[in-house]
Amino acid sequence: MKRFSSVHNTLQLFIESVSVEQILQILQSIIQEQHGIALPSNVPLLDYDRPEFSWIFKSLNFQHWESASDSQILSLYGPPECNIRHIASYIVNRSSPKTQRTILYYFCSSRMRKTPIVSHFVLTFLYQFIRHSPKDKQKAIFKRFLRDLVQVIHGGEKDYITESERFKASTDMWLNKVIGAPAGILWAALMTVLTNEPDRQLLVIVDGLENIEDDTGEFIKGIRTFVDRLRQRNLNMKALLASQPRDHIKEIFGGLPYIEHDEMRESQATLCFNNPSHSKISKEHESSVEWE
Repeated sequence: MKRFSSVHNTLQLFIESVSVEQILQILQSIIQEQHGIALPSNVPLLDYDRPEFSWIFKSLNFQHWESASDSQILSLYGPPECNIRHIASYIVNRSSPKTQRTILYYFCSSRMRKTPIVSHFVLTFLYQFIRHSPKDKQKAIFKRFLRDLVQVIHGGEKDYITESERFKASTDMWLNKVIGAPAGILWAALMTVLTNEPDRQLLVIVDGLENIEDDTGEFIKGIRTFVDRLRQRNLNMKALLASQPRDHIKEIFGGLPYIEHDEMRESQATLCFNNPSHSKISKEHESSVEWE
């Protein structure tokens, strides 16, 4: 208990002395190592009737995902030529003026990064969440994240923080502790922050999942667990998980409503564009809407 208290007091001193501006600067310095995280702004209007867009926007699953008043998760699969990232940008820009949703976005780049993928993801969402929070609550959010993180580390891995480190309270030390923390601890700390306000409206978009080079699929499994738990604890959360078609990703996201691009159906839609008989989605082409 004494050992934990000394570490806790050191952390307390650190988080009390650091300013919100320093917090955001620290987080931004980490997440900026990966280009392309931010969604493009000023995305032009899309024509829903064009085949390259109608397969999403006219899908019953998308319409339900967008209009439902409760928490929803939707998987989206399309080849590179579909430019799903552009579509995701449009969805965000269209949602922003209508709602007060906090937008949490992550693009899984194929570029090499110094920071482990889970750490980078968690700190990116933490940064965005703090930025979208009232100024008088921003520091409290950071405190909650860091305190919970250290408490879990201490309880689960007693050797993670040593006695000698309590004399080295610095930005670099705590930053290294966060970056190097086990994945499960980081997921839990982020979940604590995001679910502290269960009525807060969230829009979560994770794109480019096919770029994750992980034979075990642990990160994508972590994403699945993350959105499932967030849906259970947040009353108004919408999550969109986008990827090129990959069997292992589809398997991990099994049971979620999804939309998948169908090249054959797009060709038919182009040929029969003005034929009203092709305006409805046939039962044989509907996606699965089973829930776990």
